[in-house]
Amino acid sequence: MQRGPEPGEAPRAIVWIVDDSALEAELAARALGSRFRVELFRDGHSVLERLAGHPGPDALLLDWILPDISGLDLCRFLRSNAATASLPVLVVSVRGEMVDVLEGLTAGADDYLVKPFHSAELLARVTALVRTKQHLERAERAERALRSLLDHLPDLVVALDPGGGVTFVNAEAARVLGRRPDELVGMPAAGLLPTLDLGARRRDEAGHGESLPDCPVGDRVYAPFVRPIPATELASTVIVLRDVTADRRAAEAARRADQRKDEFLAMLGHELRNPLSAIAAALHLTGLRPDDARINARARDVLVHQTAHMTRMIDDLLDVSRITRGKIQLRRAPVDLRAVLHRAVDTTRQATTTRQQTLTVEVGDEALTVDGDPTRLEQVFVNLIQNAAKYTARGGSITVLAGREADVSVVRVRDDGVGIPPESLPQIFDLFAQVESSLARAQGGLGIGLTLVRAIVSMHGGSVSAHSDGPNLGSEFVVRLPLVEAPAPLVEPVATAPRPPSILPGTPALRVLVVDDNEDIADLTAVALGAAGYEVTLARDGLSALDVARRERPDAVVLDLGLPGIDGFEVARRLRADPAFAKVLLVALSGYGQASDRVLSEAAGIDVHFVKPVNFEALHEVLDRRHRSGPPS
Repeated sequence: MQRGPEPGEAPRAIVWIVDDSALEAELAARALGSRFRVELFRDGHSVLERLAGHPGPDALLLDWILPDISGLDLCRFLRSNAATASLPVLVVSVRGEMVDVLEGLTAGADDYLVKPFHSAELLARVTALVRTKQHLERAERAERALRSLLDHLPDLVVALDPGGGVTFVNAEAARVLGRRPDELVGMPAAGLLPTLDLGARRRDEAGHGESLPDCPVGDRVYAPFVRPIPATELASTVIVLRDVTADRRAAEAARRADQRKDEFLAMLGHELRNPLSAIAAALHLTGLRPDDARINARARDVLVHQTAHMTRMIDDLLDVSRITRGKIQLRRAPVDLRAVLHRAVDTTRQATTTRQQTLTVEVGDEALTVDGDPTRLEQVFVNLIQNAAKYTARGGSITVLAGREADVSVVRVRDDGVGIPPESLPQIFDLFAQVESSLARAQGGLGIGLTLVRAIVSMHGGSVSAHSDGPNLGSEFVVRLPLVEAPAPLVEPVATAPRPPSILPGTPALRVLVVDDNEDIADLTAVALGAAGYEVTLARDGLSALDVARRERPDAVVLDLGLPGIDGFEVARRLRADPAFAKVLLVALSGYGQASDRVLSEAAGIDVHFVKPVNFEALHEVLDRRHRSGPPS
């Protein structure tokens, strides 16, 4: 009985002995049995029958002379069958002439042993054959594992022979190239990947390889890396191509965004210089003719108009920042879009009149009620109408149409202006995007209005789209907003009455402390408040503000937040900590207008937060309210 493997011991290799001589077969079995599991066969057909349901032995000891078929014929059959082509075969025979040995080896035997032989020699030869087979099997398993690994990679892997012919492609490469791997093997690399610039690779003996220029394949872009390896039968060079399409598109998008940013900054500088130039000219005129009432009136109009223009630009920039970060809170209520459109048209009427453009509005009699923030919706349509006016030549026409389609309100703003090139339509709502035209440049603009439009409309659950048949064929912007059933009154704009004087006769002046490190702003604010009848004192920084407050005991403090030393928040906190100032009116007047800044102001004890440039009417109203309620107790 043959010994089986001990627990934990690897299974022993199997050797089949085919010999019609029972004695010689038994002698061979004894020689091999100490190391291998042995099975005995008397003829060739029994071997073939056993192979039909068995994977085969690790080695075959085959006698040349068998009763049914020749051992060499059996060997030839085994070599012709793919399943047994690599089976190690040792032919044994009494024929020992060189011609016999050569015939046996030619028939497919791996080794030839002449009878009689020593048992130790037989064991050594069979052991060598089994060892070689096991090494080959391990190598084949490793190759299969490597091929499986390469086939599961998302990268394209191509191996080349020294002549540049393809010796291997992984599954991803075959998929991308649309061919079976066996169809690609043997092709020249230039035929496989025509856009691959192999001439750019650096040949070096260290084998570090080199990245090559991007290689387009179809609609994808791949980054190739070439690595030379020691020349083998399989390959001398491996090329790995990684799909970098998304990275390259992102880089291109970032490059375009950076370019738009640079263009925007240049345009911003241009747009800021225009009002500043007008303001500087107005101030120069008042200096030349200080007593000329006509010049002073004209200069004041310029200052008011240009200041308002700069304020709108800054507000738009802040709106873009707040909307893109989700910081805008809509004050929604049922509102009739017809009322919103009327206000938007009134706001933009001066711009279209100045350009002698015809502005036609058709809103119909049916209410178009949406759940929206009327101020933000008005901002949408003001932007669209102003955009149409900017891109329409003098004497052109602009039409605003509003109606109902199923349960959606549809507003169309149509013009016969410069139109939009087809290549610009996909980016027309992108931040800083502008249609290039001499008219647009002449009219200016920061390229953020349409971005605001899209963002605000989206926040209302609607959509906006742009249409144009091409340059000089006009354009149309369409806003769609969901309708609601709740009624909303059609409210026309109401003119506001002039504000009454701040200080009523016979009442003591309100004491106001103005704190700002900007000397011009502090002085002008003090002059403006003094002219309105307030008693004003000044401080230039936070610490001096605390000293002046303790000395003057103001009724109200108009406080800049960005102060040297200690900031305005800290000034407010220290004033509130002093019982003497617990009820003093604290008004923040700052360039910081984000929601987080207002939260900080409230936490510091500030009553009202204004954003520069200050609306003096609103500031007077706040101070008047405190004045009418009496000084803090």
